[in-house]
Amino acid sequence: MNSVEADSRKRKSEDGNESSSSSNKIFVNESSKNLPLCPICFSTKKKLFARPNFCNHKFCYKCLKMWSKHRETCPLCRVHFTSIIVTKNWKYNAKIRIRKYRMRKHRKNHLSAPIDEQREILNTLFNAIKQNLSTFLGSLFE
Repeated sequence: MNSVEADSRKRKSEDGNESSSSSNKIFVNESSKNLPLCPICFSTKKKLFARPNFCNHKFCYKCLKMWSKHRETCPLCRVHFTSIIVTKNWKYNAKIRIRKYRMRKHRKNHLSAPIDEQREILNTLFNAIKQNLSTFLGSLFE
């Protein structure tokens, strides 16, 4: 296994002496050393890679699919997305195999639930105001 230095820069302390900063090492297999790590699972051993349709951040397909069940924003930049573009190649958006994963209908129904609740509350308030207004107007003209 090779180790990759995450931070190899040296800093100068206030008295002028050089001191190396704390080094974080990430271990990468020889066979996958050219592949970046998935920002969610920190793995390189994946068959399918994916990215949201409105940004270019790449993840493992399974990681991004699981994330999208809870949030429809990119895990890194928080840009909203509507589909997931899947490919076999991490570096390029090769047209070898690209498919789009659309958000499921139950997710869309879940998003519309608060709107339905608000509509119901507003209808209840409207009916109460309408009833009170007619009672008030009736008492005015008596």
